[in-house]
Amino acid sequence: MPQYEPDPAATEQLCRQAVTSLCHRWGWRLLDHDVFVERTVEFFCNGVAVNVEKAAMHVYNYALYDACSGNEGDQRREQAYHELWVYVSSVARLRYADVADDAAQRAILRTLETFEQCREAGTFMAFVLQHLRDAARAIRRQDGPPNLSLGPGDDTQSPAEPRIEQQPDAEQKILDSERHSALEQLVVSFLQRHPRAKNQFDALWLKYVENLDEAEISARLGKPVNTIYVLRARAIKKLRKDPAWRELARELGILSDE
Repeated sequence: MPQYEPDPAATEQLCRQAVTSLCHRWGWRLLDHDVFVERTVEFFCNGVAVNVEKAAMHVYNYALYDACSGNEGDQRREQAYHELWVYVSSVARLRYADVADDAAQRAILRTLETFEQCREAGTFMAFVLQHLRDAARAIRRQDGPPNLSLGPGDDTQSPAEPRIEQQPDAEQKILDSERHSALEQLVVSFLQRHPRAKNQFDALWLKYVENLDEAEISARLGKPVNTIYVLRARAIKKLRKDPAWRELARELGILSDE
């Protein structure tokens, strides 16, 4: 796992820029700007995320969860779900352009209905985006393959459709980023519950996130190769109990459908 020894002034400046950018992009207003920056610096310096933008996203993940729970009052809850809708809609348009609006609406509705099933605040965005994936798949199964090609001169063509051929690359980048972010969020929850299991999780992280082979992992951790297998197996055994982890792990190829 990466170690962080950033210059305090430079780190704060980077975090402030990241927070300002995200607030501008998504209209996030749940957190006071200075508080948002302060928490982002803390998360980044503690190694919760590999860069300042991911740290800021992780901080806001908690803010959204707390507000969406209703514990902070109806006004905050309404604001949080509005902000969540803006974010989910944007992701849906990039990843599921053919069913974006319907999928986003269903995802938000399912989040409302199943909120109590998300028991780890740090995995809330992953929880919501899983509902979005499920909704898009369900709609596509119901409606069949979308017809993305329009005839010449068809005036119903939207400005975005000429870029359809380039969409898979953009979708894959976003999907990879979301998976990585969700995995980082799960790292925090895992290590909070199992503080003595750092070596176990390092063995998992180095293989499936940093894509190192067994010999490289052995050298990095200073342990025999056969021990690496044992550490990784123990980490997976612990993580199997987390529903959010299981879904993400299947997508990453760590677990197969059972």
